[in-house]
Amino acid sequence: MKDFIIYTQPRKAERKLEEREYSLDELQKVPGTSSFQELELVKNGTLIKTNELEPYRTFKFSCEILVQLVSATKPVFAPLSFELWQQKHGRLVITFAARKKASRVAVSLLSLVLYGDPFAITPVRLTASDFRNLKEYIIQKYSGNLTHILLHDIRSEAGTVNRLLMSGASLEKFLNFDQLLENASKIRGMGFAITPFYGGRRFSFRIKDWGGGQIYSPAVPLDHEITGLLKLFEEALFSNI
Repeated sequence: MKDFIIYTQPRKAERKLEEREYSLDELQKVPGTSSFQELELVKNGTLIKTNELEPYRTFKFSCEILVQLVSATKPVFAPLSFELWQQKHGRLVITFAARKKASRVAVSLLSLVLYGDPFAITPVRLTASDFRNLKEYIIQKYSGNLTHILLHDIRSEAGTVNRLLMSGASLEKFLNFDQLLENASKIRGMGFAITPFYGGRRFSFRIKDWGGGQIYSPAVPLDHEITGLLKLFEEALFSNI
């Protein structure tokens, strides 16, 4: 399983990347970041550009992050490093195997480097409508199947269901399933399986409403599968924006 978090980047010109390595110190000097609470949890951070191809760039963020130890008498920091992928001509940035708060710091540094604004790249927030569009797109474009869904506040004539979790092979084929989605005021997450995906392998993943998720299979996705996932998200969620 490979954890990920997706973010959106603005449609505006990037700065030229003059260097290959950038320090967290640059972010901490920017006015307005003093209220950025995540910065208090991370130190000695560096962002290194590791690869650049036509559709995307990859970066590695390394830092020390505060860990909670019950018996500790003073702050304890542990080393952490993870990857970031950025679409060069698209809307998305994705981090892998990152803690949520450290991911936010790394993306803010990347945003500063690319746009001169640490808050230009923002977290994705999926609405119920976004999830419905994602489901339809994956089923129609990729012949995929819905394998997981978490719904909140489902209204019907009989009353309201506060929380409903479903898992299965092809949930979209259940009777009156689309009506169930329409009746839900909140969709917290969806999971999908696509066979074949780019390259012919089975690809399964889950995404939550705050932009985090997991790739379940393949266990080690190839580069073209990652770029394929980014393309899927962009076309399903941002094609009309």
